[in-house]
Amino acid sequence: MTGDGAGARGTAGRARGAVGRGPFPPLVAALVLTIAVAGCGGSDDRTTDDGGPAGAAAPDRSVEADASDPEAVRPYVDALLARHDDIVNALAADPTAVSGPDAPLADDYLALFEPGNEAAAATVDVWVESADDGVVMQPYSDADPIFTLRVDGAIERVADDEVRFPVCGEERSIVVRDGQPVQHTPYLPQPGEGTAVMVDGSWRLRSVDLFPNTAGCTTEEPT
Repeated sequence: MTGDGAGARGTAGRARGAVGRGPFPPLVAALVLTIAVAGCGGSDDRTTDDGGPAGAAAPDRSVEADASDPEAVRPYVDALLARHDDIVNALAADPTAVSGPDAPLADDYLALFEPGNEAAAATVDVWVESADDGVVMQPYSDADPIFTLRVDGAIERVADDEVRFPVCGEERSIVVRDGQPVQHTPYLPQPGEGTAVMVDGSWRLRSVDLFPNTAGCTTEEPT
């Protein structure tokens, strides 16, 4: 379904570029924005009781490593991206799952990010606006989900409480409008970059920015 520093406005432009390969319905644009969300500052903090992101399948979050050894952060970043995939794929299949900003899926999504991430909150607003437009997405095949995000290289320390990492976003989808397939995407890889920060001892995403119209990922899965 983001190099940081461009802010929400720049990221929205990159998202439009990503959807520019065809006449995308609003839901598809919203999902591309989801996986091209730039971190800003922000609002409320939605977490589990142990301070970890709600619903994320992660290692023991009571003893999360800082970035003095960047590779020690990889399991936490992997878990955040995996939960991100779960949410985006669930939304693609059933857009009405986020029919309001307080929907459980919206809470889970916001909990993946640092508190008050304005662009993540704006993405949820787009989901709400697109919840009932007659468009859903299906996997292109039973072998792969619609969207995946994965770390695609070494994790780099920015500070003990911040890391930067290359990502690969992959889409394999069929867009269905009112029961009729309108677009097929067998395989679309897009490289990008993410950042994560430690908040109260727990790693959260700050940004995951995909770069459309660029060469493929460093390591690509077979088509």
